[in-house]
Amino acid sequence: MGSPHSRDGERTLPWRRRRPTSRQRPLLRSMAELWKLKSMRILLLMAMFGSFNGYAILTWSPAFFIRLHGLTAAELAPRIGVATATGLFLGNIMAGRISDVLGARDLRWYMRVSGFGSILAVPFLFVFLFSNNVYAALAGLGATQLLLTTFMPPLFTISLTLAPVRLRATTSMMMGMALYVVGLSFGPLIIGMLNDWLTPAEGITAVRHSLLIVAATLTLCGLLSLLANRWIVADAQAATATRQMT
Repeated sequence: MGSPHSRDGERTLPWRRRRPTSRQRPLLRSMAELWKLKSMRILLLMAMFGSFNGYAILTWSPAFFIRLHGLTAAELAPRIGVATATGLFLGNIMAGRISDVLGARDLRWYMRVSGFGSILAVPFLFVFLFSNNVYAALAGLGATQLLLTTFMPPLFTISLTLAPVRLRATTSMMMGMALYVVGLSFGPLIIGMLNDWLTPAEGITAVRHSLLIVAATLTLCGLLSLLANRWIVADAQAATATRQMT
C-alpha cells in the first residue's frame, strides 16, 4: 500500500495532528461564538439557578421531614417519592405543552412560562417549609417541584432554537454543564454549609432556614427568564436568517 500524501505531495504521517477544518471547530471557539448571544448567556445563568433549586430541595427534603416532622425513613420514602415524582413529571409535561401552544404565537412565551413558574413556586415553598401538617408540607413540596421544573423544557427549546445547527451539540453540552456541574455540585453543598452554620444556634430547625435560600434563587431564576425576552426574538431572527443563507 502507498503512503498517504498531502495535496502538495509531502508525506502526511498518520499520527500527525491535523488542523481543524471548518467543520471541526475548536471547542473554545464554538463556546465563544455561543457566548456572544446575550440571550444565551442569560439562559446559562438561568440553568445554573434553576438546577440549584431542584437539587437543593431534592437532596435536603428527606432530612427536613425526618427532623421536623418526625417521620422514619420507611414512612417517608413512599410519601416523598410520590410527591416529588408527581411534581417533576407533571411540571415537565405541562411546561412543555403550555409553552409550545403559547410559543407558537409569540416565542417569548417560552420564557414567560419558565419565569412565572419559578416565581409562583415561592409561595408553595413556604407551605412546604412552614406547615405543621406533614401532608400539607408534602403537598407544598409536590407543588414546588412542579413549578420549579417548568424552566427545563423552555430552556432547551430556546437554547437549541438560537444555536446554529452545527453548534447544537455544543449548546446541549454547555447547558448540561450549567445544570449538572454547577447546580448539582453547589445546590446541596451550599444548603449543607448553611445548615452546619445555623445548627449550633437553631438546632433541628436549621434545615428549614437553610432551605429558605431557595426562595431567593427561585425568584432570581424567574427574573432571568423574563429578562431573556429582551433579546430572544432578535437572536432567533438572526439565527433563522443565518440558516437560510447556508
